[in-house]
Amino acid sequence: MEQWACRLRSAFYDVEDILDMADYNRLENKSGTGRGPKSWITWAMTWGLGLKNYGLRLIFTMLSLIWAKIGWAITGLGPRMDPTRHEATGDCQQSCRNSKRYSVISIYGIAGSGKTTLAQQSNMSALKAELTDKRFLLVLDDIWHEKDAIAQDKLNQLLSPLKVGKKGSKVLVTTRFKDVAMSLGSQRIIPVPNFNEEDFFNLFMHYALDAVSLDGQERETFHTIGREIVKKLKGSPLAARIVGSRLRKHLDATVWTRVGDQHLLTDTMGALWWSYQHLNVQIRRCFAYCSMFPQGYKFKRDELVDLWMAEGFIKTTDSAEQMEVVCQSYFDELVSCSFLQPKDIFGSKNKWFTMHVLLHELAAMVGGNDCFRVESCDMKEIPHDVRHLFVCSNDQTKFREKICKLKKLRTLILITTFGGLGITIEELEAMLKKLKKLRVVHRRYICPKKLDTAYHLQILELCGAGVLDFSKVQNMSHLISLRDIRNSGFVFPNSDVLGFPGIGELKSLRQLSDFRVRKDKGYELKQLKSINHLRGRLRISGLESVESKEDALEENLTDKKFLTSLSLEWSQSSQEQHSCPPDLQVEILEGLRSPSQLTELERQQYNGLRCPSWLSSENQNGTCKISNSVNVTISNIFQK
Repeated sequence: MEQWACRLRSAFYDVEDILDMADYNRLENKSGTGRGPKSWITWAMTWGLGLKNYGLRLIFTMLSLIWAKIGWAITGLGPRMDPTRHEATGDCQQSCRNSKRYSVISIYGIAGSGKTTLAQQSNMSALKAELTDKRFLLVLDDIWHEKDAIAQDKLNQLLSPLKVGKKGSKVLVTTRFKDVAMSLGSQRIIPVPNFNEEDFFNLFMHYALDAVSLDGQERETFHTIGREIVKKLKGSPLAARIVGSRLRKHLDATVWTRVGDQHLLTDTMGALWWSYQHLNVQIRRCFAYCSMFPQGYKFKRDELVDLWMAEGFIKTTDSAEQMEVVCQSYFDELVSCSFLQPKDIFGSKNKWFTMHVLLHELAAMVGGNDCFRVESCDMKEIPHDVRHLFVCSNDQTKFREKICKLKKLRTLILITTFGGLGITIEELEAMLKKLKKLRVVHRRYICPKKLDTAYHLQILELCGAGVLDFSKVQNMSHLISLRDIRNSGFVFPNSDVLGFPGIGELKSLRQLSDFRVRKDKGYELKQLKSINHLRGRLRISGLESVESKEDALEENLTDKKFLTSLSLEWSQSSQEQHSCPPDLQVEILEGLRSPSQLTELERQQYNGLRCPSWLSSENQNGTCKISNSVNVTISNIFQK
């Protein structure tokens, strides 16, 4: 049965590949770079979409038969065990009197019993005040028993440098296994007690009915049924959270009673599997995709949504913007049913999400060979039919030849550990030439010069420190499916970002942080005319190269409905400013009528004598307002 499911899954992906090529040809013809319309495209897409949707339902039906039983346990507990917390906190504050430079405190208990909460909620502020940077507190959260000698040796290497710390330093460990605590040489081992029956029932009802408006009789009915349900959950906090969150969406006593009769709920994995089966088929794909990333990986909502869209997990005739809304609703659904959980990171303004290790294992189960990851120097065999690959290694060259053979690969994420050996530009280009089905490429520090064969590429992420120069990239105009070019952490030479000609062909582009106008062919302002899906911030510099108001109007800024921040810049060079006198700057700014939904509008080195007519008001200090916008600042205004 499992082999049949794998074959069916592979056939399903083959249908998607055919649809991808048809969609690429459609976009190519639409952009004017193709060889004319092909009648088979419409037929292939209509037939293929129907077959694909049927195949997807059939795949998950077969998987339901294969993985009907699985086993697990989890989730964190809120602050409930004051005596235990007091015990851990007091021990942390206690001065160390033995000869060792540090002592180890371990907390062990079943999954979800509150180990992590207990460790994190210890009185850190009082401890820091006492230590005043002279001692350290290291928290090792959720340490597993490692049978691998290499992994155990790495843990020992982590602890070894701690001997230089000042006497009284602490290492706080949380683990599910008592032998792990003992192997670390803990001076103090604190067991976390299991839930009593009433506490566990209250936890379940918190996720199922908290803040839900019900009359007294209804609430009593649900409480009665709920007590029968929690008996089957066997004290598993994760099961209580997952099942409770799911039942919260179905406030029907009949549904609750039917759920209470489910035999799947008798173990934690069964409860997770039961909740998984209630997900929309497309959301299941999104969930399984997360197994490609390492356990404990921190996701950003927008980045994960972008990846799902790039992978084509949402097939619809709706616009890209509507697809994004649907994809965001998928993410929110995974959060609401606790498959993804919010994660606060100290000092970070971003909102992060993580997946519990056992949910990660479930995602890996249902994902099969579609998603695969390689960590450290693990030389395990990579499945030949893998679609999404994550490699984090200190020597990526070892995987170069293997990766080039993965003809069906759609996602390639390459991360080199600090001080490790990464692949060269030439090696990356060779990969891209052979892996023609790639949709997502993530590689740090280098920018390939040849991308003309990556027809289906939608996300190109080149993050890290270094200089990124796109001026040497050839034939970018063929990447008509490209949606995002991410450049976090790069320094761009002379602010000439994405400095390749003909960027106007990339009509699907959604992120373009900077664009520099030139007088050379292919770099004109009109290149931005048809790129109307841009969102976030856009900086347009080199406006002294624009020759007339008509050229500015051709850029069609008002159709860019998803921009929130816009910066328009003239050159600071006096020679270049002379080629664009103040009167011409006014005309150009008049033509650059900005979309009204902006929250930030900035003009740099503007020497025009007045604001354009489309600005609703003008203040003496050069600050203007437009409808539905915050204050708009124009620097150097009225200077001569």
